[in-house]
Amino acid sequence: MPLERLFWWKDPSHKDPHRIAAQVMVFGNLEDIKSVREQYGESIFEEVLSSPPLGLFDEKSWAFWHKKVGKTNIPPLPGQGVPWPQ
Repeated sequence: MPLERLFWWKDPSHKDPHRIAAQVMVFGNLEDIKSVREQYGESIFEEVLSSPPLGLFDEKSWAFWHKKVGKTNIPPLPGQGVPWPQ
């Protein structure tokens, strides 16, 4: 899977499949999406949405992917950044 342009800071072969899928869901193209689907299956996209990395998704990709996996109620975008201790 040629994802070097999506993981310029590290070799993607050492990445977690959920992180690869999340990065593709936000920044990938159709070829990247097909590659993730073939390698990890369709369910990986729903898994990422159920436990997304903080600060990665924007509103557009968040809404798109929820609709793409058939969810009609789109939850609020997850928090951006690291939460501060109270």
